[in-house]
Order: sequence, then C-alpha cells, then structure tokens
Amino acid sequence: MDVKLLSKMVLELAVDHDEIGMPGFGSFKAEIVPAFFSDKGYTINPPFRRLAFSQGETADASLVDFYAAQNGIKKEDSQSILESFFKDLTKQIVETKDVRVPGLGRFRAMSGGKLLFVCDPELNVYPDGFGLEPISLRNTRPDSSPDPQPSPRVEPVSAPASAPASEPEPAPAPAAGQADAPHPRRRALVAVLVILAVLLLAAAALRLMGTYFPELIDKILYTPEELQILYR
Repeated sequence: MDVKLLSKMVLELAVDHDEIGMPGFGSFKAEIVPAFFSDKGYTINPPFRRLAFSQGETADASLVDFYAAQNGIKKEDSQSILESFFKDLTKQIVETKDVRVPGLGRFRAMSGGKLLFVCDPELNVYPDGFGLEPISLRNTRPDSSPDPQPSPRVEPVSAPASAPASEPEPAPAPAAGQADAPHPRRRALVAVLVILAVLLLAAAALRLMGTYFPELIDKILYTPEELQILYR
C-alpha cells in the first residue's frame, strides 16, 4: 500500500461516491463547483467536481470494502492494513510537513497536529462534465458592419485655365492650453509615482490589517473549508 495506490482507489471511488472514508485518518468529500466566470467576465468555465478533506473519524467504509474486494481479503484485514498505512502517512506528513499524493493533491501539516489538503487544480471527478470546455466571449460577437458598397465612378473635372492661384492660408496658432501641455514622458513619470504610492499604501494597510485584524486576513487567504480546519 502506497500513495499511488491510494490515489488510484480514491479516483475510482470518487466517480460514484460523495464521501470516501479513510480509517483513522479522515475522509474525502466530493463537492460540485457550479459554472463560473473568469478573465474579467469574458470566459465561462464549466462546472466540475473537486475533493475536500475532513480530518477525523468517519463511518464511511467504501475504501475498506473496495480494497478488500480488489485483493480478495476479509474486510477486517483490509481495515487493519489501511489503518496501519494511514498511521504511517500521518507520521510522514508531520515529519516532512508536505506529502504529495499524485493525481489528488498535497497534504500539509498545520499547528496542533491538524492536516490541510490542497487539491490538485487539474483534478476533476465529474463524469457528467466530460468534454466540456471553457467558452470565451471575446470573439463571439456577430459582425454587424454592412458589406462595403462599390463607390460610384466620378469623372475628373479640369480646373479653369484662367483661375488665379490662391494665396496659402496661414497655419492657425496653437491654443494656449496646448502650449502648456505637459510632456508625455513627464505624464508617464507622474503615473508611475502615483502607482508606487498606491502600492506602498496598500502594503501598509495589509500590514496593519495583519496586526489588528488577523481573522480578516485569514478569510482572504483561505477557503471556508481551510478556515474550519485552522480554527478547529
């Protein structure tokens, strides 16, 4: 029993199970994420199904039954083998602080003996969504411009021979506001200075929020599932 076999069994079970219990370790729960917008609203992403980890005891025995059926052993023996494996896995996570499960994600050790699972961003255990691709709205607008019409043919007209040459008109003087307009480089420098000032203010604000409002920073950096694990 190793992490590769664990990943293979979990991926197979996740297709038909909403919860996959791991004796003495915790459980995976499959959650459907509805379709959502990205790229500033120009891309529609299809729904998908991801795994969330919950630490602690679980009554679900789907993994125990699956391992017993795959290896032709009794359920009691399967339970004992899996408990021993997850005990060693927990010890490895605590010692190394980070253990990767190929195809699923990573387990990380938190303070107080808590475990955090970071799901692989490419993981999708949603058979009903097979073949669905993101839709971009940038190039889907119909071309409403009319077809170009051929311009009518115009016969050239010769100027009268006796017409005197007209005097060239003097170029208009530049407006007062245009003479005092700032140089483009100066405007760019001012813009850069303004951006730097905004970034410094934002960094100072985040530092103050981290000092006086740490719970607000946690809500920004972690998902609700991760916050439940951190504050449990």
